[in-house]
Amino acid sequence: MHHQVTTIVESQIVKMNSALNQKCAIPIGFFFFSSGISRKVTDMLSHCGLCPSYDSTHKSHKILADGNMRRAQAAARLPHSIGWDNTNIKTSIFVEQHKFGPPKVQSGTTSMIYGL
Repeated sequence: MHHQVTTIVESQIVKMNSALNQKCAIPIGFFFFSSGISRKVTDMLSHCGLCPSYDSTHKSHKILADGNMRRAQAAARLPHSIGWDNTNIKTSIFVEQHKFGPPKVQSGTTSMIYGL
């Protein structure tokens, strides 16, 4: 844990010296975005320099998703293979399940296209 905190602090110090260095801030923004943190909180943390603004994170996420779709489409035009993987995401740290609470684990299947 200490190593992770040190890495984040070092990355943020480097970011202060270069407005173009987003190697740490964008992944943190993606984490906040995928965790469902509100726009207000994300923008507040952006003002602290911890992550990009909500709009910038949303645009970066769209660029990343579009790029991955283009790569998958290109692979699908050539000989390719597809693989599926089950994903289980733990959404609660509590032992008991509450009646109106979110499910403790959310499951899904992810498909990957691989060029041969």
